[in-house]
Amino acid sequence: YPQGMFEAQSRMYENYHMTNVRVFYNKEDSWSIPGERQGKPMLPFFVLMQLPGDPAEDFLIMQPFTPRNRDNMIGWMAAKSDPKRYGERVVYLFPKERVVLGPEQVLARINSDSAISPQLSLWNQRGSQVIFGNLVVIPIKDSIVYVQPLYLQAEQTAIPQLTRVVVVYADKVEMDNTLEGALLKVFGQEAPQPSDGATATPRPSGSADAATAQRLFQEAIEAQRRGDWAEYGRKIEELGSVLERLASKQTSPQAK
Repeated sequence: YPQGMFEAQSRMYENYHMTNVRVFYNKEDSWSIPGERQGKPMLPFFVLMQLPGDPAEDFLIMQPFTPRNRDNMIGWMAAKSDPKRYGERVVYLFPKERVVLGPEQVLARINSDSAISPQLSLWNQRGSQVIFGNLVVIPIKDSIVYVQPLYLQAEQTAIPQLTRVVVVYADKVEMDNTLEGALLKVFGQEAPQPSDGATATPRPSGSADAATAQRLFQEAIEAQRRGDWAEYGRKIEELGSVLERLASKQTSPQAK
């Protein structure tokens, strides 16, 4: 599905989702495209996933929305690319009684975290630059898992290196060298530590899923670098399935 067309439709839908004349005239329920980095609007992204109520997964392009002048996520719109349902659009709304973090709130939490913020400042002071990669927004049923890769670019090299991965879920923000380690921290488990003896330390429950998530994340990043968005979507969809197994408390969204 054409990204440019979807971006235009998303912009129109900020206001034209309102069906009540008075509400529309007063823009009482106007939405916005959330910002991501340096105030720039978040671009829609492709993903292969199974929507709630659908029998199988679809290759979709998705765009999150926030209420106008607010940063929490109100819902998201997706357009389908598969031939049989090409161009079909669907919107999912989160329950109004539940606050779901938007991308700007996620980035603010990362930048203000007491453990992460000093590390970012330290890296930026050592002749290097911290680069925030594309924020990966992964819907898992009624909630959202955010994965933020952090790259470090030294002055003497033009190639940024993936240095840390931050995972944000609900009220938890964790950073680790790998996605596996960050997921284990977010979902209340510790990464396995090497033992002093010959016998390997047993992996805690859930660490196998975290290791799988780490592999899928790396493969998705590689596909993104190649411009292979179909493969990227497949890997993100698989990653979402793994995160669903790790997540515990969820609330179903409403379909519109």
